[in-house]
Parts: sequence; C-alpha cells; structure tokens
Amino acid sequence: MRLSAPANITGVPALTVPVGHDPAGLPIGLQLPARPLGEPVLLRVGHAYESTRPARALAGAV
Repeated sequence: MRLSAPANITGVPALTVPVGHDPAGLPIGLQLPARPLGEPVLLRVGHAYESTRPARALAGAV
C-alpha cells in the first residue's frame, strides 16, 4: 500500500499487475502509472501483459 502513495497523492491512474514471486514465495507486482485520463491506454497495456503471462500461471509458481 505504501508504494502506491505517489499515484494516490497525484491522482494519476495506476494499475498493478502480478509478475511473479520472490525466492521466499512472496508475490511481486509491477505498478504501471499513466498520465491523467490515461485509463484506456493503461488498461490496454495491462491486458496485453496479462495476455502474455496470465496471473493464473503465476499462481502455480509458488
């Protein structure tokens, strides 16, 4: 939660996608910020990433 503060304070849209797990098995996420009113682009980028590496596949990695 504390790492999302810059996006929350500035009010820019941001999306976090799962990218894997660290050696201890904890989840790692990638936060993608966008310019104001950039939600459509942000969601397309998130969808494109999810299409190449579905979160369902990451869940089995633990």
